Amino acid sequence: IEKCRGEVTYNGANDTRIFMWGNTEFQNRRYHSGLADINDSGFAVPSAEYFPAVNYYDIGSNENAITDIVKQYDRQIIFSDGGKAYYSYYDTDVTFPVYPLNDTIGNLAFGQAQLVLNNPFTIYKGVYQWSSTSVRDERNATYMSKRVQPSLDGMNLSQAITIDYEKNGEYWLAIGSTVWVYNYRLDA
Repeated sequence: IEKCRGEVTYNGANDTRIFMWGNTEFQNRRYHSGLADINDSGFAVPSAEYFPAVNYYDIGSNENAITDIVKQYDRQIIFSDGGKAYYSYYDTDVTFPVYPLNDTIGNLAFGQAQLVLNNPFTIYKGVYQWSSTSVRDERNATYMSKRVQPSLDGMNLSQAITIDYEKNGEYWLAIGSTVWVYNYRLDA
């Protein structure tokens, strides 16, 4: 747990557990805390103090690291650097099962998946937007960087830094001293 570099609060609608990943020794492992503590006001607060030894799930192969986990509605969308995506949710019988979502697109840049207008944006051989379909546990990965892909080719996408600049309706992607800006309100 001490070597994890990423975290997200999540437990369906309650947000009472903490999930952690990014341990270089167990790079495909997602840990989760025990249930939340109740504060003096009677409200549940996330608690990172209690991580039972069995509260983890190995996702895919240890050859591929989890690079980010994004909450979308009552699901977690889990991305790996090996070009794979998964989803998970709270199930009263099996706690937090994990299912495959996509076997060809993941996320290369650690901690850089952004939730833009409630759709995750990830970086894998380009920028992708994950949008819901009419089927509950499916997502479409839409290739968003086609217009700027020639300038992204040859760049080390795992070094990207991203920002959702909501005030201006812009998604920013920076690699080194180069920044690409996508205005999602204008699709420009």
